[in-house]
Order: sequence, then structure tokens, then C-alpha cells
Amino acid sequence: LHETPTDMSLRSTVSEVSKEAKEENCVYMHLAPPCNSYSQARYPKIRSTAYPEGKPGLGAGDKETLQLSNAITGNTFALATTMHNMGVAVSVENPNGSLLWKTAAFKAWQKKSGAVEYVYDCCHYGEEYRKRTSVWSTANLDGLEKECNCKAKNKVHVNLSGWRDKSKPEQENRPTKGTAAYPLA
Repeated sequence: LHETPTDMSLRSTVSEVSKEAKEENCVYMHLAPPCNSYSQARYPKIRSTAYPEGKPGLGAGDKETLQLSNAITGNTFALATTMHNMGVAVSVENPNGSLLWKTAAFKAWQKKSGAVEYVYDCCHYGEEYRKRTSVWSTANLDGLEKECNCKAKNKVHVNLSGWRDKSKPEQENRPTKGTAAYPLA
């Protein structure tokens, strides 16, 4: 639908995209909210399993990051729910261990929509890193699920971390931020 970036932090985006989807007879929508605040690799951590909506006692900068991310998450699942109610198949993607999957917004959408989880490893699609990724979908995506078989091929993954260890070569240690884009299949 959108050829230009959409600001999912704005509540008005939900109605704008919903309207456009209806006008264009959209049958499938894939959403991928940023994982930066939900990542297990993030440091310092601003979320935890016990506090997926955000840890208490954060500093001003972390609170701002959290508020923006929570707004995007709320609007992502509001849009996913609206699309589901319109009969549009919806999927939402984030890393497999993301704390996004622990939020109230995700749980409510998943329960209402009946979305099921599909898991793939990016290395199966040609990347140097594994980065196990979950896609929760109301559409059947059985062909997407591809698990790592690199050990059988004697391949070694590039390590991903929340920050770059400059004492190691980039081939051995890559920040997760650089892996946000989808691998080319």
C-alpha cells in the first residue's frame, strides 16, 4: 500500500492505512514494528519478561524510547486488529526472542485473530547470521518456516550483539541494528 515510510507512532496512521487498504482491496498486510526496545540483545535493557511494557525506574532518555516504541506497538496491533476485522490476512514479524511477544497488545491481537507462529532462520535465506525470527500470521505461511542447517554444511554464523565490540573483526561480531532489513531470498 505505502510507497513512503509510515509513522506508526501516530494514532491517525491506523485510520489512514485502514482507509487506503479498503480502497485498494487489500487482502494481506505484513507489519514489522522496530525491535530495538524489545530485543534481548539491547543494552541497557528497558524491558524484561516481568515488565514487557517497560521496566520501572528508567532515566528520561530510556523513558522516551519506551514511550515511542509502546505507541508504535499499540498502533501496530490496532491496525492488525482493524485489518483482521475487515477480513484482511495479517502477519507481524519480530525476532523470535523479542519481548514484543509478551506484551498485552500482542496477546490481545493473537487471541482475537487466532494468529499462529511461523519461525525461520535468516541464514537459511543466505545471511551470515542466524537471527531466528517469528512471524505470527492469520494466513497460512507454511513455506516460510526454514530452520538453520549450517552445521551440517560446516558454516559458522556471524555473532550478533546489541553493540559492536570494536576489538573484534566485524565478521565475528555484528550489531543487531544492521540486520533489521529483510534478507533477499
